Amino acid sequence: MIILIGGMPRSGTTFLFNTVKEFFIRKNITIAIHNIKTSFHMGKFFKNENPDMNIKEHINICHYHDYHQVFHNEKEIKNIYTIRDPRDTFVSLMKLNNWNFSATLSKVDHAIMNTNHMIDVSNKLFFTYPYLINNRKEAITRVFKYIDIEISEEEINDLYEFSDINQMKKLNEALFKETNAKDFSNQFFFHSKHIQSGKNGRWKNELSDNEINFLTNRYKEFIELFKLET
Repeated sequence: MIILIGGMPRSGTTFLFNTVKEFFIRKNITIAIHNIKTSFHMGKFFKNENPDMNIKEHINICHYHDYHQVFHNEKEIKNIYTIRDPRDTFVSLMKLNNWNFSATLSKVDHAIMNTNHMIDVSNKLFFTYPYLINNRKEAITRVFKYIDIEISEEEINDLYEFSDINQMKKLNEALFKETNAKDFSNQFFFHSKHIQSGKNGRWKNELSDNEINFLTNRYKEFIELFKLET
């Protein structure tokens, strides 16, 4: 099985990735995890070019933020895709990476382009960030139904508690104490700044009026299409 968990940066992909991964870990089921950074690496992954691992022999859980044409053709993969208000994505990315306006804009534009490509992919489960935040337990239930994995109510409740943002922050702190790392950048866990407030609508308070007007006009169609206005 191949489970692709991706979407716009800062849109809940890490929450979903770690929640799904945690389920299999608790069940003592062997999994292969992948952080696929670009469409080039996605292509190599699907070509199964790694001589040490046949992807068809494992449950593969992939974390990605890019698009590949293979998403349209592979019927056996499970695409789970998340989107967020571009203005909130902008704020979160800029603060996380200490980028300037221009660099952040380029990343958000790329994320919008990827999402527009994903719209026509038939085999996918789509989530908006507000839905994930406000309906976390229901989202977890929908994910496991989509990937055809039976999960009990008790297991759903356990994963719901595991994926609480405060619990995630505690896990983050514990990882730092264990590793003595200054900036734990392993994408399969969390690095020092990765977990932010988790709030919607940050852009209203953290961007200037000129920046808000610029971004709102730039992404107006996208915001309206997915009903992302808050």
